[in-house]
Formats: sequence, C-alpha cells, structure tokens
Amino acid sequence: MQHLSELFARATEHCQQFVDLLEQERQALLDQDMTSLQALVDAKTPLIASLTAAEQAIESQLQLMGRPVNASLGGFIQSLNDSHLAEQHAAFLNAAQACQDANLRNARLLRHSQH
Repeated sequence: MQHLSELFARATEHCQQFVDLLEQERQALLDQDMTSLQALVDAKTPLIASLTAAEQAIESQLQLMGRPVNASLGGFIQSLNDSHLAEQHAAFLNAAQACQDANLRNARLLRHSQH
C-alpha cells in the first residue's frame, strides 16, 4: 500500500503544479499576454503527460492489489483500512478538483475574451 500512497502523493504534486500553471494562464488571459500564453500552453503539455502517466500507474497498482473491476476507487481505498492511504487519496481528489475548477475557469475566460 505504500507504493499506492506514493503514487497518490506524486499525482497530487503534479495536480498542484498544474493548478499553479493554470493560475499563471489565468493572469495571462486577463492581461491578454499572448507571448506568455503560448509559453504556458507549451509548459502544460509535459504536465498533462505526467498526470496521464500517474493515472496509469495508479490504475496498474490498483489492479495488482486486486481491486475488483466494478469497485469504486473510494470504496476500495476504504476497504484497505489504511488511514494514511485514505488521506493521500483525499488530498489527490482535492487537488484534481482544483485542477478541474481552474481549467473550467480559464475556459470561461477564454470564451468571454473571444466575444
């Protein structure tokens, strides 16, 4: 379970880095700084690849641990009765939600700036 906990920690870190990048993107959108925007778009590509790799590593580890195909991730984590792992999972979910929220906010800003 230690390995899964480390994978969640790494994925959480990648999410936090992505949120930081999205914050910079937000400011560039507000400033209409196209040069910075392009650099930020270029910087997002490797982070997206890291997030994808982290997701795949987590899924592989869950399969190795015997997670049933029809079991929810949260339910499976709870069934392991490991409070540290549950905390890592919760931190990851919060960081992933922050990514999604920041990305949606920037998409709205982008759409608004095009009108």
